Amino acid sequence: MIRYAPSSSTDSPQSWELIGRWLNQCIHKHDRCSRASLEPWIPTRLLDIGNSEDSLVRLLDCDETRLLSKLSYATLSHCWGNPATTGSNLIKTTTRNLRSHQHEIPRERLPPTFKDAIKVARNFQIRYLWIDSLCIIQDDPKDWAHEANLMSKVYRYSFINIAATGSSSSDGGCFWKRDERTVLPTEVYIQWRNSWSDCNQEATRTKYRVVLEADAWTRKLTDEPLNRRGWVLQERILSPRLIHFGREQLFWECRESFTCETYPLGLPTALQSHPLINIKRLQLADESEDNRWPARYVSETPQDISYARRLWEKVTAVFRPIVIQETTLHAALINAPAYEDWYAVLELYSMGELTKDDDKLVALSGIAQTIITVRPSQLGDGYLAGLWQSSLPASLLWQRTYTETTSGTRRNGGPIVPYKALSTCEDRIIAPTWSWASIRGHISFTSCRVNYKSGDYLALLEDAAVSYFGAYRFGRVKSGFLKISGPVAVALWESKHRDTGFDSSSHKQSRIMVITHTFPSHLTRQTAVCIDMEEWPSRAEILLDATMDDWDVPEELTLLCIVATKESNGHVDIVRGLVLHQSFDGEGYNRIGVFVTRRERLRRILVNMPRQSVTIK
Repeated sequence: MIRYAPSSSTDSPQSWELIGRWLNQCIHKHDRCSRASLEPWIPTRLLDIGNSEDSLVRLLDCDETRLLSKLSYATLSHCWGNPATTGSNLIKTTTRNLRSHQHEIPRERLPPTFKDAIKVARNFQIRYLWIDSLCIIQDDPKDWAHEANLMSKVYRYSFINIAATGSSSSDGGCFWKRDERTVLPTEVYIQWRNSWSDCNQEATRTKYRVVLEADAWTRKLTDEPLNRRGWVLQERILSPRLIHFGREQLFWECRESFTCETYPLGLPTALQSHPLINIKRLQLADESEDNRWPARYVSETPQDISYARRLWEKVTAVFRPIVIQETTLHAALINAPAYEDWYAVLELYSMGELTKDDDKLVALSGIAQTIITVRPSQLGDGYLAGLWQSSLPASLLWQRTYTETTSGTRRNGGPIVPYKALSTCEDRIIAPTWSWASIRGHISFTSCRVNYKSGDYLALLEDAAVSYFGAYRFGRVKSGFLKISGPVAVALWESKHRDTGFDSSSHKQSRIMVITHTFPSHLTRQTAVCIDMEEWPSRAEILLDATMDDWDVPEELTLLCIVATKESNGHVDIVRGLVLHQSFDGEGYNRIGVFVTRRERLRRILVNMPRQSVTIK
């Protein structure tokens, strides 16, 4: 076995030799990575970078790329940089310079990251390269929308994705100087004797490898500038293979392997199952001949649900507006492992950052489109602003994961109430309030993952629709609503601050909000039932989507019950649902949080509240 000795630079003969070994193994020994596409495909535009350093770099137009359908191309994942500084000067293709770029792009105009990516591609014997800022006409909305629609294919059909992972802007480049000692694995030797009294006995000398705790180790990759960028997640997942040029070391990702310079032959067992490492092993990016989600899960549903299957075909036609006419399908699909994969993607994605708020859903559209693109004879799924129709209403139980620095704003930068009616010059929404895409911050789907049974559901999805800007149904949202029926109650609440050691005035989410009174929505608070509390609950019952001072939270909150899980004896164990507040226009509600209660009396009252249909915007 050849032992790898890292050098003081990621651009060294040792590094290139190691990358070559990874690539060779991926191409010749990995079935999922080397599986051929059903048909050749090429992006609308590509950069022709030539074969040598003296070659011209130019942009190929549509007619030229059609002739290259059987040739390989690479893609580049990179940070554009701060728009106020480097990003504003980044070279881009526009309507004004399109023709000149098709003739030649001067090498001196290219930033270091682009030059390094060209060097990497040439080392792989690849002549064509796709870079977003140069291959999409940046000041042409129609071209941008068209290319966004093709984003999933751009990465899926590429040969390799080159990631300038350590750079926060286009000036950073791909290659980094480092102390090679920080790359080497930590190994220790320990001598053992059977008896300390027998000093003459020869000690057994054993070598041990010290492995960092999984979360701490993965931060070596996830804390790099590129991986804090929202767009990069779909680029990582969709590309067949990817090489990360990090500040500290090289990382390799493909559909069957994750390696790095510290562990060039593969990660230790303790690290292999970490979700941030396993992201490319999900089935979400496989080609259409694979058993891709959701088709394989549809085929595995019980055969005795013919009515449900007919209903599924009716409400999930792919190429029409998603408007549900009858009822939500509570069948085996809701518990399919596919949703676990999607929730994992969303949780990772919500940790990233976006320069433009409008890109919240667009930056994930490539993955969403890949999932729904199945063979014509197979069934697709309805996509509603980041959620899958057949996972509703359980997937509405997402919740915000708070930290001491959590910001209390939605994606439009305004307060959480109101969200839909913006009194600014940019009168728009990023997503409906029931969608996870409507807020900033890390999202948890733990409550959505529970293996609910059909009898656990208290709510029923009656109608839904989302409209988009243009025909691209995975892009920017214009409006949307859900109509759900279920037990509805009005709640009064109180809060008490936890003893966290922090100043409660600056860390508002350290308080516990609990329900004190409740009454039916068609009555007044004079009829409210008091919920006895022998002692203050240890867990919050109301979890807001954004931090607010107590005086900013409405006194009366509307609760829509979604699920009630049951113990083995049949008694209700937990009730979960949405916290709503009436929208300013008086027509429907906005979501402002979720609730969960374990208190017996409150559970009984909530599940027996009158059913009501509510529209959530």
